[in-house]
Amino acid sequence: MDKYDLVKMLKDLDDRLSKSSDLVIIGGAAMILHYQANRATRDTML
Repeated sequence: MDKYDLVKMLKDLDDRLSKSSDLVIIGGAAMILHYQANRATRDTML
């Protein structure tokens, strides 16, 4: 999963939520979003 796919997935999730929620992002997904890593994860767990 790259940054584009991760951001798209998070935006799709946001569109489906009916109320405000907290989300903690760790591991490879955090590396992609915060440190601009390339393809640091193969999966995302929610």
